[in-house]
Amino acid sequence: MKVYIDRVTNADHITDAYPHTIEFGGAIMKFPCKWGMFSDNEDIVLAGENPSAEGEDGGAGDETRERRIDLVHMNGLCECDFMTKGAFKEWIKEGRSEMEGYIKKDILAANEYTKKSQEEIDAEVDASIKAWRKGIQEWAGMGVKSWKNVICYFDKNMDCDGAKAIYIGDENGDNLYFVKCLYREDKQ
Repeated sequence: MKVYIDRVTNADHITDAYPHTIEFGGAIMKFPCKWGMFSDNEDIVLAGENPSAEGEDGGAGDETRERRIDLVHMNGLCECDFMTKGAFKEWIKEGRSEMEGYIKKDILAANEYTKKSQEEIDAEVDASIKAWRKGIQEWAGMGVKSWKNVICYFDKNMDCDGAKAIYIGDENGDNLYFVKCLYREDKQ
C-alpha cells in the first residue's frame, strides 16, 4: 500500500487503498468520496477492513453525529475556512515554482542510476513540467468554475503551507482532489 505524505507537514493525507485515478496530465489524484454521518468518537474502518459483527454495539445512538465526507473523516482532514476563490487562485499561482521544483526533484531522483544523458533528463523534466502546467491549469479552471461546490481541506496540523485536499461536488459526483507533486509516496 502507498501512503501519500504531505512534503511540508509530513502528515499522511490519503492512501492508495481507496480507489482513485491520476488525471489532468498526471497532476491530480482524484478520489471518489461520499457524504455520511460521522462522530468524532467512533472507530474508523479503513478501506478493505472487514469489521466483525460481534464488535458492533448499538450504544452510540445518543452521540452527536455530523455530516462529513467519508475520506475527510477517515483521514482526519480539517476544513480550510480561509480558502476563498481568490485565495485558491493565489495558492496555485504562488505555489507553482515550488510544485515544479518537486517534479524536477522526483525526476532527477528516478534517473539517478540510469544511463540517460543530462540532456535527456532535462528534456524529460521540461516535458513533465509542461504537461503538469497544462493539467493544473485545466483542473484549477474546473475548480474556479464550480467554486460554489468546492470545499478545501488540510491536515489536522492546520499548517497553511501544507498541501490541500480539494472537494468538488458536481454532475460527475463527489470527489476529493490532491495535487500529486505535493506528496511523497511511502510504501507500507
